[in-house]
Amino acid sequence: MPLLLLHLLYCAFAPVFMTTESSTPAPSNFLRTIIDHDLANNRFAGKRWAGKPGPAAVQQQGEPDVAKIRTRFPPEPNGYLHIGHAKSICLNFGLAQAYQGPATCVSMTPIPKKKTRNTSRPLSTR
Repeated sequence: MPLLLLHLLYCAFAPVFMTTESSTPAPSNFLRTIIDHDLANNRFAGKRWAGKPGPAAVQQQGEPDVAKIRTRFPPEPNGYLHIGHAKSICLNFGLAQAYQGPATCVSMTPIPKKKTRNTSRPLSTR
């Protein structure tokens, strides 16, 4: 259920931040400036990808990575969905789409939490 909610948030907010017309310049921000600078200078041209996220030592054993950019959205497993999550989803998935790279929604094991009286529904139901 949480992945469906994240997907719905992405579909609802992503069009606000992305453009499909080639005549209209893409919106710019400091992250796009950094990414464009790194791509222009081939900063990560020799990077490798082991097929799944992991430490650098594991990645170095993988194949050369053909993706220009990789983004991920790691929600707090016991956190509650809020507008910051929607902004992060739009940013991560929007940048991945703009630079033709993959985006990953990371699912993590819930962190044990203290007993509370809060009746709001958490992101994770465990």
